[in-house]
Amino acid sequence: MKHKIKPIGRYILVKPEELETTTKTGIVVVQKNEERPQTGTVVALGTSVRFDESNNVVSVENTYLNSHGMYVPFVVKEGDRVLFRKYGGNEVELDGEKYLLLTEDDILAVFNE
Repeated sequence: MKHKIKPIGRYILVKPEELETTTKTGIVVVQKNEERPQTGTVVALGTSVRFDESNNVVSVENTYLNSHGMYVPFVVKEGDRVLFRKYGGNEVELDGEKYLLLTEDDILAVFNE
């Protein structure tokens, strides 16, 4: 699915999951604005830009430039369900949907599903 927003550099766009509680009778209650979720789905990865030998701009998909000046592939991929820091990243809203812009440093684990 194409999104209207594409992260750049080392940023990862994540759609947080809504917090849900199931009552004893099996009713699912969605809790909003109580706690920030810590799980979500990766929807887009940043794109780094580098130059080739002729100084032409080359786009490098699914990589980022690390602090040592090397292009490193992301560990996560689009569609991965991830666990992230409770207060990591930046919240953004697009077309009424809430997203988080995180870095891999904010992501703590990938669920094996």
